[in-house]
Amino acid sequence: MSNRKRTLIFLNLIITSFSASLLATAMVIALPHITNDLNVSLGIGQWVTSGFALASAIIMPLSAFLINSVSTKRLYMINLVFMIIGLAISAMAQTFFAMMGGRVLQAASGGILGAMAQVILLTVYPREKHGTVMGWYGLAIGFAPVIAPTLSGILMDLYSWRMVFTACNVLMVLSLICAWFVFDNFLPTKALKFDSISFLLSGLAFGGITLGAGNITNFGISDPFSFVPLLVGFITIVLFTKRQLSMTAPLLDLHLFKNRTFTLATISAMLHNFVMSGSAILIPTLMQTVYHSTATMTGLFMLIPSLVFAMVSPVAGKIYDKFGIRNLYIFSSIALFVTHGYMVFATETTPVLLVMAIYALRNAALAVLMMPVITWGMGALPKEQYSQGTAVMNTFKNVAGAIGSAVVIGFMAFITQVNAGNPHADMYGFNGAFAFTTVFTIFMVVIAFMVKPGKE
Repeated sequence: MSNRKRTLIFLNLIITSFSASLLATAMVIALPHITNDLNVSLGIGQWVTSGFALASAIIMPLSAFLINSVSTKRLYMINLVFMIIGLAISAMAQTFFAMMGGRVLQAASGGILGAMAQVILLTVYPREKHGTVMGWYGLAIGFAPVIAPTLSGILMDLYSWRMVFTACNVLMVLSLICAWFVFDNFLPTKALKFDSISFLLSGLAFGGITLGAGNITNFGISDPFSFVPLLVGFITIVLFTKRQLSMTAPLLDLHLFKNRTFTLATISAMLHNFVMSGSAILIPTLMQTVYHSTATMTGLFMLIPSLVFAMVSPVAGKIYDKFGIRNLYIFSSIALFVTHGYMVFATETTPVLLVMAIYALRNAALAVLMMPVITWGMGALPKEQYSQGTAVMNTFKNVAGAIGSAVVIGFMAFITQVNAGNPHADMYGFNGAFAFTTVFTIFMVVIAFMVKPGKE
C-alpha cells in the first residue's frame, strides 16, 4: 500500500474517530440542561454518558466477528449510517427514552468503528511505526472527549444542547462521503458462524454488572435494582467465560489472557478508563455547582488542559516506539495519584487557576498512557489476533469506563446527600468522589512497577 493511500485512510479514520469520541463526554456539561428539559433526575440523566459507554461495551464482543466476516468498506459504511441516524434521533428527542435510543445507536456504531480503526491502523502500518501512528490516533480519540465540554458549552450557550448532536452529524456525513472514495477491503474475511448464545450471555454479563454497580450508590446493594442486575451479571459472566474457553472459534477469545503482557495491558486500560471516565464528569460539575460558572466559561476552563492532552499524546507514542512502556507508565500512574489526591483536599477557596493546572497535569498523565498501553498489549499478539485482541481489550475497558462514570457520580451524590444542610455539602461530595478515584490510581502505580524494563 502506498504512503498516500495510508495517509488518506488515516485521515478518514481520524475524522470519524474524533467525531465519535466527542460524543463520549460532550453531554457532561449539557447534563443539567438535558435533565431539566427532559424532566429526569441527575441520577437518571447521567446514563446519557455512562449508558453510552455501557452500550459500547455490550456491542464490543461482536466487533471481532464483524471485522472478520464482513468486508471492510461495507462494515465501515453501514456503521457510519447507523451513527448518523442515532445522532439525528438524539438531536430531535423530546423524551429521555428517545434520547437514550439515539445514544445506544451512537454507542453501538461508534464501538465497532473504533475497533475497526485500531485493527486497520495496526494492519496497514509496519510494527516499528505502531507507537507513533497510534499516538496520533490517540490524539483524535483522546483529545475529542476532553475538548468536547468546551465545544458543547459554547454551542449550548449560543443555541442548545441539541446543536451538539447536529454538529457531530455534519462531521459524520462528511466522513461517509470521503469513505466512499477512500476505503477498500483492507482486512481479510472468512465465513464464520455467529454464536448468538455467546452474544446474549456477554450482553447480560457486562450489562448486568455495569447497571448493578451504577445503581448501588443510588439504591444500595440490597435493593433489587442493584442486587438483581449484579447477580445476573456475575452468573452469566461465569457461563460466558466457560463457553468461550471451550470453543474453537469463540466470540471473544479469552485465551488471550494467557499472555502476561496482554493481561497487564488490559487491566491497565481498564483502570485508566475507570479513572478517566469517572473523573471527567467531576471537574465540569464542580465548576458549575461550586464555582457557579456558565457552560461557556466551564468549557473555556477545560480548553488549556485539553490542549495539553493534544500535545502530549503524539509525543508519548514516539517515546513508546523508542523505549517501551515502563517509564511512561510510572510517570502516568504517579501523576494521576498526585492530581486526584490533591483534589481530595480542595475547598471552595482553592484558586480556579490552580484547579486548572492540576487538571492539565491529570490530562497529560492520561495522554501519556492511553494509546501506548493499548499498543503495548496488542504488540504482544500476532497480527492475525489483532481483531480479537482489540475486541477483548475494548470490551473490558469500556465496561470499566461505564462503571466509572456511574459509580463516581453516584458516590458524589451520596456523600452530598449525607451532608445535606451543610454549606460545604457539594464540595464534600467532590472530595469524596476524588478520594474514590485516587484508590484506583494506587493500583495503577503498583502495576507500573510490575512492568519489565525495556520493550516487552
